[in-house]
Amino acid sequence: LLPRLRCHYPTFYDLSPSTVQAIVHEEEDLNRFQFMCCDATALFDGASYYVSSSLRKPIEYQSGKQRSAANELLVAFVRNTLQFLIAYTPLYFLCRYCLFSTQLCLMNPKSRGRVQIKKTGTSSKTPEGLLRRRDVEIIVDSPYLTHDDDFKALYHGWNRSEEVCEPWTKRGWDVKPVWLLQMIHGTSGSPPTWFRKMCEGNVLPYYHWCGTCAAGDVVDESLCVIGVKKLRICDASVFPTIPSSPTALTCAAVE
Repeated sequence: LLPRLRCHYPTFYDLSPSTVQAIVHEEEDLNRFQFMCCDATALFDGASYYVSSSLRKPIEYQSGKQRSAANELLVAFVRNTLQFLIAYTPLYFLCRYCLFSTQLCLMNPKSRGRVQIKKTGTSSKTPEGLLRRRDVEIIVDSPYLTHDDDFKALYHGWNRSEEVCEPWTKRGWDVKPVWLLQMIHGTSGSPPTWFRKMCEGNVLPYYHWCGTCAAGDVVDESLCVIGVKKLRICDASVFPTIPSSPTALTCAAVE
């Protein structure tokens, strides 16, 4: 998800009660895009979760160690402080009426992550011969933008978003002007260097992770884990491809 923050003079008459104003789906050259236009509260509401998650991440998957109370208090303090600043200060007025965001979402990236389960030292098994949670380390690797085709697809979608979001963008101006990025990072390359730098610094996860136990590779047509008896998986991890929408309804259909 690549957000583009824009500002404009305060307007009250043309905003609906919903923070999201428009969602457009398009598919071109096997790339699936979603274009969203919303006031900036929709973007900033997630900021507290991104920041607090980054504080928690270093110890999230350490085996045999519980998160300390001090760390949890820090995470909660940061999240609640940001939420308070956004919801109960003039910052909310600024985000709601003076800023808006056009968001480009690449729904089928080629970059792929992986989830690993690693034994840690001596492992004590259950009577059934299964490993205990405290004896394994779960490693989640989500390498965004590691496939060069994702940059090219995003750049194509960026240019397309100029047309799709034109009814909203024509009345505002970029908080981070493109011409400034071009001047700092240069315009060479395909896609250009300035766009790569912008993606590396601004791309956000869509948080609809799926496919880590894809049907055909990890589970069979009955959702039974291949090679393991009496074990089924029934959630978004069995999706063989990435859907173009949030995963809740698809999970309900699978179940």
